[in-house]
Amino acid sequence: MKIKRRSISVLLALAMLVSMFSMLGVSAATPASLDIARIADVADDVALALEAEIQKGSKDVDGIYFNVTFPALNFGDCAMTYYEYLLMAANAIVAINDGKAATTQIPFKAVKEGDQAVVNGKGNSLNKAQYVELAERVAKYGNAMGSLPTSFNRPTDGTNVYEGRMTVYSIAHLFAEVLASYHTAKTLPATMSFIPVHFGKVNVTPAPVEPTEPDDWFAAVIAAAVSVKASMANNILPGTIAVGPVNVTPAQFLYLACKVTVALNNGQTSGKLTVPTAAEPENPQGTATGQSYKDDYLDIANRLIAWIDNNQQAPNYATSAGLGGPVHYYDLVSAFARIVAFWESDDMLPNYVTISGWSGTVQETTPPATQPTQPTQPTTKPTEATQPTSATQPMTDDWYTNVVIAATNVKNYVTSKEEMPATITVGTTACKPAQYLYLACQVIIGINGGQTSGSLSVPNYAEPEGPNSTLKAGSFQKTEYLDILTRIKNFMDNNQQAPNYASTSLGQIQHEGAIYMAACILDYYAVNGKLPDSIAVKPWYDYLGVTVGDASFGNDFSAYKQYMVPTNNCQSTNSTIISVAKSGMMYSSSSRGGYKKPTTTYQAMWNLMEYMVANISYSYYYDTQRGALGTWNARAGNCCDMAHLMNACARALGVPGRYDHWNCQFAVSNTGHVWSDVYCPDAPGTNSYNKPGWLHADPVNSPNYLGYQNHTNEYRLSGPHATLPF
Repeated sequence: MKIKRRSISVLLALAMLVSMFSMLGVSAATPASLDIARIADVADDVALALEAEIQKGSKDVDGIYFNVTFPALNFGDCAMTYYEYLLMAANAIVAINDGKAATTQIPFKAVKEGDQAVVNGKGNSLNKAQYVELAERVAKYGNAMGSLPTSFNRPTDGTNVYEGRMTVYSIAHLFAEVLASYHTAKTLPATMSFIPVHFGKVNVTPAPVEPTEPDDWFAAVIAAAVSVKASMANNILPGTIAVGPVNVTPAQFLYLACKVTVALNNGQTSGKLTVPTAAEPENPQGTATGQSYKDDYLDIANRLIAWIDNNQQAPNYATSAGLGGPVHYYDLVSAFARIVAFWESDDMLPNYVTISGWSGTVQETTPPATQPTQPTQPTTKPTEATQPTSATQPMTDDWYTNVVIAATNVKNYVTSKEEMPATITVGTTACKPAQYLYLACQVIIGINGGQTSGSLSVPNYAEPEGPNSTLKAGSFQKTEYLDILTRIKNFMDNNQQAPNYASTSLGQIQHEGAIYMAACILDYYAVNGKLPDSIAVKPWYDYLGVTVGDASFGNDFSAYKQYMVPTNNCQSTNSTIISVAKSGMMYSSSSRGGYKKPTTTYQAMWNLMEYMVANISYSYYYDTQRGALGTWNARAGNCCDMAHLMNACARALGVPGRYDHWNCQFAVSNTGHVWSDVYCPDAPGTNSYNKPGWLHADPVNSPNYLGYQNHTNEYRLSGPHATLPF
C-alpha cells in the first residue's frame, strides 16, 4: 500500500535523485555512511527510478515482470549499485524496527552482485513482520559476506508454505517503498506492496493479450464446432480456432466442446466458460474406431475435462469402454466438434458419434505449448532425461506403466537398503528422485481423474536444498494425500525444484518421505487396480535403520551430567523439541553436505547445527526472551535463545550442551555474544575446527558451521554455563 501516489516523471525523479545525493556530500570513492533520515528522504525517488526500469520489461502470464535490468544509481559523483542501496535500506529498516533514531548512521558497504537467474514467486505484498524479517536476513547476509544472492526465501506467516522466492529486484523496490512510507508517516507501515520481478534470463510464458469475451459462450463454441467439423472434413485441423472473438488452440477447443457437451446433456444451454491453460499433447496416439454411444462419449468428456484441469495439457488419447481401446487425440477433437455441431442442426445431442481414425494436416498451433522454466536455485543439476527408446522387459511404451513399475522398485529398495536410491529408473530413463516424484504425482493425479496410461515428460527439476520434517506417524486419507501431491506438483512447476517438505495434518512430510509415500500408493495400485483409500506414513528417518533420538553412539557422558538436564529455557524433554532434535539429527544440507546415516556424535551434531542454520533467523533483542521452544515456534531468536534451542536439542539427543559468553568482534560491531558448545569426543580431528571435545555450535551467522565461527572471540565474559543466567 503506497502512502502517496507519485506523478513525477521519470526524468524528474532521476534528476531529484542525483540532486538529493549530491547535497548529502557522499564521497565518490568511499561513502562512509548515511543516516536513516537521509536514506528515507531519497527512498521515494529510488522507488520511482526502479519502477521506471521495471516497466520497460515484459510481463508473464502471472503478471510478473521479466527482461529487466537495474542500472547503477548515480548520486552526484558517486555511483551506488542497487545492491548496495538494498543493503543500506535493509540495515535502516532493521534499525528503525529496533527503535533507533532517525539520526542513526548506516554504514555504506560495497556489495558484490550475484548473477544466477531466478523465477520470482507469486504475491506482491508483505506485512510488517514479514518484511522486517526479510530485512534482517538481507542485512545479516550482506553485512557478513559483503555480497548478496540474487534471491531470498519469501517470508511466510505460517499459513502458506510454498511462497516461492523473492528476487533482489523485488526486494529493492519493496524496501524503497517501505522507507518512502516511513519518511512520510515517521513509522514503518503495517503492510507494503511491491512489484514482483524475475531476475536474469528466465524462461517464462509471456502474458497473452487479454481477449474480449463472447457475449454468448455456448453459441460461440457451437459456431466454432461447426467450423472445425467442416475443416477436419477437408483433412485440416486448424492450429488456431476462433471462439467468438477469442482465439484458442485445439486443446482448449476440445476442453470447451466437452464442457458444452456435458452442459447441454444436463439441460444448460448458456453460461460463462473459462478458456483453460491447456498445452497440446506431446505424443498423440490411439487406434480405436467405431461408434461411441452417448453414455460412452459423455464419460469421455467428463474425464477429458478433469484431465486437462489437473494437467494443463490435453492427453495423447482417451480410453473408451464402448470402443475397447484408446481414442486418438485428433479423433477426440473431431468427434466433439461433430457432437456439438449436431446440436446446432438438430437441437439435440446425437445418440452416437463415429470414430473413423482421422488423418490429415495439423496446422501449427499458436500460441505454442508452454515450455518449462529454468531451475531457480539448483544445487545439483539433475541428469538430462530422455524418452524411452525401446520396449524391453519390464519396459513398455506406456509411461504410466513404467512409473508404476518404478514405484514397486523404490519401495523394495528403501525397505531393503534403508535409504533412498540416488537414481530411479523409469523404463530406460534414469531419473533423479525429484524427477521421479514429479512423475509419480502426475500419474497418481491422472489415475484419480480416470487416466490410466499415456506419455509423460521428465522435467529438469532440481533436488530440494535442505529436506526436513516434523511428521508424526499416522495415515492420510485419499483426499489428503491427493492434495499433498497436487501441491508438490504445483510447487515444482512454479519453482523448478522439489520442496524441502509439504505441510500435512500430521506435520511436515519431507522430500524423501513424499517420494516413498507416492511409491507405496502406486505399489498398492499395481496390486489392486485402484488407489488406496488411505496410506500409512511415518517420519523418513524411521525408514533408515538409525536409532534416532540417541546421538551418544556409545560415548560415556556421565562426567557432564550438569550439561544434559532440562531447564526452564532449555526444554530438552518437551515433545516438540524432541521432534525437532530428531529431524535435525537426520538433516543433510545441500550447501555443506551432511550425514544421511550418522554413526558418531560429531556427525549427528553437524547435521543438527546445519538444521538450525537453515531454519532459524536472527532477531535482535537483549537476553533471554523466548527460550528454546519459543525460538523454534517463532523460527527466530537472538544469540541467547538460539543457544537455548541448540542446547535443548543436543540434550534431547543425549549429548552435553553448554553456554559460553564472550566479547566478540563482528564485521560491523564489537559486542557481547552467547553461543552453544556441544561435546563431541569422536570428532575426526582433521583440522582446528573439528578437534575432539567441546565444539562451537553458533547458528547466529549462516557462514558458521560446527566448530567454526565467522567472528573474532576477544575475551570471555562468563561461563561456561550449564544454565544461562540472563
